[in-house]
Amino acid sequence: MRRVLISLLFIFSLTFSVNAQQYRDVLHLKDGSVVRGYVKENIPDKWYKVELSDGTIAVYTPEEVNMVTKEIVPPAKFNNPSGYFCLVELQIPTLLFDAGSLGVDVINGYRYSQYFAAGLGVGIETYLFSNFQVPVYAHLRSDFLSGNISPYIAVNVGYNLSTYKPMGGFLFKPQIGLSFNLGKYRMNCGMDFRYQSTKYTDDNWQYHEYWGLGLFGLNIGIEF
Repeated sequence: MRRVLISLLFIFSLTFSVNAQQYRDVLHLKDGSVVRGYVKENIPDKWYKVELSDGTIAVYTPEEVNMVTKEIVPPAKFNNPSGYFCLVELQIPTLLFDAGSLGVDVINGYRYSQYFAAGLGVGIETYLFSNFQVPVYAHLRSDFLSGNISPYIAVNVGYNLSTYKPMGGFLFKPQIGLSFNLGKYRMNCGMDFRYQSTKYTDDNWQYHEYWGLGLFGLNIGIEF
């Protein structure tokens, strides 16, 4: 449990450090135009070398510059804050407490805003390579912030189909992690706790026993 708490603390500290205020230089030119970027080199009476947003370097002489100020860089906005989405997610075992499951899930749904989305998911997974499972579930999620990077929570509730009879049953899987822009897509990195009911049957004695299986896992996904 201590490792889980440390992981969660790292996730939230990373969020706030990335979203901390950043500043850029603003050159007010004598012709009335304004240049925004980062002054990489300033040699008095010679030039200002400024790195622009596209990575190019522009050079201005002191005779062209009226003054230099600083301003807060506007935060990048949440990619695709509303509309249809498709999330492809890789499930990775973790060695925190158990082996976990390995597989791929696909979730299709609708994002009403960056703060709420809902959809349906289906996957193909294996537990210790001893059996294959097909989880089918409803997916609810929320990203807390509207910027480039945000912590998120998600809840998956459904049914787990399995080639190994005792492993099939009710599925409940909450998730927590970070989402962030990756070009025009959105990337997710997080961890989850998977609870699923299992059934043990002894046909000779007509005996049935139900019990719960808890697994921790990691997940990496990309949202289209």
